[in-house]
Amino acid sequence: MRYEAHRMIVSIRPDEEPLDFGGFFAAAMMAVSLVHTDEGDARGITLDSDETIARFFDCYEDEVLRDDWGYLRAEQMQLHDVHVQLAVSTVTLQQLCPNARLLTLLMRLVESYMHRLVKEEFGEHIWDRQPWKVPFAQWLWSAVQLETIRQRYLHTNWFDAATVMALADAPEEEQPTFFFEGEKAEDILSRYFQWLSTEYEAQTKEFPGAQITGEDREFILSQETDFAFLDDELSALSPEQRRLWQQWLDTWTDFIRDKLAPATPGLAHKKSRQELFLDTVLPVPQQNSYAAVREYIRERSKYDKEFQKFVQSRKRTELCDQLSSMFGWYVDPNPLGKSLNRRLKHPKKSHLQ
Repeated sequence: MRYEAHRMIVSIRPDEEPLDFGGFFAAAMMAVSLVHTDEGDARGITLDSDETIARFFDCYEDEVLRDDWGYLRAEQMQLHDVHVQLAVSTVTLQQLCPNARLLTLLMRLVESYMHRLVKEEFGEHIWDRQPWKVPFAQWLWSAVQLETIRQRYLHTNWFDAATVMALADAPEEEQPTFFFEGEKAEDILSRYFQWLSTEYEAQTKEFPGAQITGEDREFILSQETDFAFLDDELSALSPEQRRLWQQWLDTWTDFIRDKLAPATPGLAHKKSRQELFLDTVLPVPQQNSYAAVREYIRERSKYDKEFQKFVQSRKRTELCDQLSSMFGWYVDPNPLGKSLNRRLKHPKKSHLQ
């Protein structure tokens, strides 16, 4: 066995080609072979605490800076090469490191270092890796795609050859996960709202004498509760994934309304005399599906002249008040207005399911 500039050349049997390992795996093998030896002591190799191991990681990254190693993809490919070489030879990991205690130390070093790189790549929190964007639904859609990859790396067994080899290939398309590991949903919502408030306030201050008004809050609320723009992307989700997505949106809708409505009297739902009521012909549209509300209005106006007269003679806000009372969920005038002005791509498709 010899060590050359962070490459480990290992010969187990004279009749086989030597194994040539690189990257952190080679550095870790060198370290465990020298720990508690005179040479190891002379080199200052001590791996008996989290602090000394962290210093070893830092030292490795300093030394391989020009080799372009020491980041997730590079080290992942180095480990992939280790598993490939072991797979085509008769050598096992136990033969490379026959001392059981040193083998455990080797595995601990590699696993810890790869976990460090994963955290470096994907951040401590999902919002570290996926920056906030408006509206929340757009951020959530991007974040759930990333979280699928993030969780795959967080749970990778770097000494499982099949797993490491699969990571080197192009990942297969998977259904996104709506569970953010290590995060509370309330923290995500609160942090997003704090960022949104800071951003909006900063934009407002760019105009001399400008202040955040009730109309501003109404605009934010309408923007943050309009989810129709993602309909095409959501069509590929399974029913269970759609349920989880809707659960997030419902929670966010309640959260943002609770944050904005109390500070703005104009945002409170106006109770007007109810003049419209459900009938037995059409079902209640699904919550926040403004395409279905649009279809409900059009279909009912065909046979219910009183309903048609109300729709044509009242302001959209008054119509939404009545529809909210009928449906049992808040019908927002802004996304409904956008939906009414949007031509149906598939006129024959029914949204009233």
